[in-house]
Amino acid sequence: MSEDMVNDGYVDIMNIDISSVVIDILIKSCAHIPQLKYMQMDVRNMSFFLDETFDSVIDKGCFKGTLDSLMCGTEAPFSASQMIYEVNRLLKAGGIFMLITYGNPSVRIPHLNQPGCCWKITLYIIRE
Repeated sequence: MSEDMVNDGYVDIMNIDISSVVIDILIKSCAHIPQLKYMQMDVRNMSFFLDETFDSVIDKGCFKGTLDSLMCGTEAPFSASQMIYEVNRLLKAGGIFMLITYGNPSVRIPHLNQPGCCWKITLYIIRE
């Protein structure tokens, strides 16, 4: 997805993943694309970045999104809350969080509506 974004004209894209193996593979395979940056990081703690660093955040992995993965783990509600809080903290005013998920909206939306988050949610359901 990041490579396609570069092809569409985006010039500064930060990609993160919790897996250092994945990050190493991406750094090597995309070394020829200077617009792409990669960091190994846990989305539940992105304190490396200052508040209001990003214009947009996209949650979409290769097979499923990060929130989807967290929802499969232990302490899922707490992990999801940590991630959403961090995304909210990192977005500039008016920023966009695009969440691409396999999860049912009735399960995912409550995680977005946590204290301190004032999202304007637009839901698109894509059917196969």
